Amino acid sequence: MSLCHFNCLVVNYVNVNCLICLRVYYVYVCLIIDVFQVFESVDKLYMVVELATGGELFERIVTRGSFTEPDAVRVLRMVMEGAGYLHSLGIAHRDLKPENLLYYHPGADSKILITDFGLSAVRKTGGDSLTAFMQTVCGTAEYIAPEVKTICNDSSI
Repeated sequence: MSLCHFNCLVVNYVNVNCLICLRVYYVYVCLIIDVFQVFESVDKLYMVVELATGGELFERIVTRGSFTEPDAVRVLRMVMEGAGYLHSLGIAHRDLKPENLLYYHPGADSKILITDFGLSAVRKTGGDSLTAFMQTVCGTAEYIAPEVKTICNDSSI
């Protein structure tokens, strides 16, 4: 593959995003953005990932104005399939939103790629690891459920 097939992202929240992207590889349908190579400098990590030319799901919703039910079902099926695969590996994305879902290409038949694993949590195996798994509230404020905000009583969300 030539370099025109890659897109280089500068990542500052190094560890989680990089490790998760390198760990997941979905053979059936690649719904998780693929990482080809990682380069490290003194203060940054560079990830060479798939080039997704179709834009964000959010942009496509705004451009189209609305989705038909079959279109929405198609997108949600891909997102749930990708999330299910992540969960089978013990990974919770924790920031799924239209801005973190990219279309692989601009066509109507494009697959969706799940991106931005910076807030993800990985379940550790053994011991009492489930009690410490996902104890922090995180995500994008506009997408956090009101009941979660109420429980936390944290105005910084």
